[in-house]
Amino acid sequence: MSRARILILIVAFGSALLAVMLFSGLSSQPPSAPVAVDAPKTDTVPVLVSARELAMGERITGLSIEWRDWPRSNVADYMITREARPEAVKEVEGSRARAPILQGEPIANRKLLSLADGNLMSSLVRDGLRALAIKISDRTAGGGFILPNDRVDIIATIRVVFDRRGNAATGFNDEEIVFSNTIITNARVLAINQSLAPDGDNASFTDLTTAVLELDPVQAEIVARSEAQGELSLALRSLGETADGDQRPQLASQVEAPNSVAVFKQGARQVFSCDPICDPVLPNVNAPFPPVVQDVGLGNTQRDK
Repeated sequence: MSRARILILIVAFGSALLAVMLFSGLSSQPPSAPVAVDAPKTDTVPVLVSARELAMGERITGLSIEWRDWPRSNVADYMITREARPEAVKEVEGSRARAPILQGEPIANRKLLSLADGNLMSSLVRDGLRALAIKISDRTAGGGFILPNDRVDIIATIRVVFDRRGNAATGFNDEEIVFSNTIITNARVLAINQSLAPDGDNASFTDLTTAVLELDPVQAEIVARSEAQGELSLALRSLGETADGDQRPQLASQVEAPNSVAVFKQGARQVFSCDPICDPVLPNVNAPFPPVVQDVGLGNTQRDK
């Protein structure tokens, strides 16, 4: 082998040995320590929040609320801070939630009902309206799927017995006629069975007995009278029709065809316009039917003076 080749091999071997030594030296060095960077400090203030989800009407306890740091720049006027009310936990304890409160949501006074404020139901009824309870069953209340805060139409069904001359009577050859009218539309359900919301994750109620409805004074009179005369049923309205939360109930006679009544006779449905106004109860036993009947609120409730 020539001297030049030997020299080239020596140089190559030396370069390889030097590279191995450099790599071993670098890998044996400890990694550099991370550089700590101080995060910018945010000025916070303890704010009273819900420690868990609270249902409407639920009683507030010390375990259901807590103090939580909140950025001072994001504190709104309605929030309760420890600086302003250090004893707020004791002050709020025992009150009830006017509306559902989410976990971690700041507690607002407007969502609380204290013992001094009175009854929870009275706080839910809007100004000018009244709370009226009616009898219901699974059959007359949507199978239990009508829940508090739903909107419903109220349907009155009345059965009247006539003899063959049209007089209201009870005899062997009497004929029964069924009247069915929507009397109120868009009524809000305040409670079912004295409950403001279903228990747990249930989407319906069982063993239905009563429904509390929000009506104006005249509508409450009509519904009470209609219940005494027959049977009331609740028809659930679509959520899309009740998007406006401030909608109020209306008399059906002011929304649909006034001064008319639907009559079910021998399985057939007929709608009559009454002269002067409609009344399925026929207080005048000698009044012919149809076309002359009188009004008790199931048809046109606006009497002419």
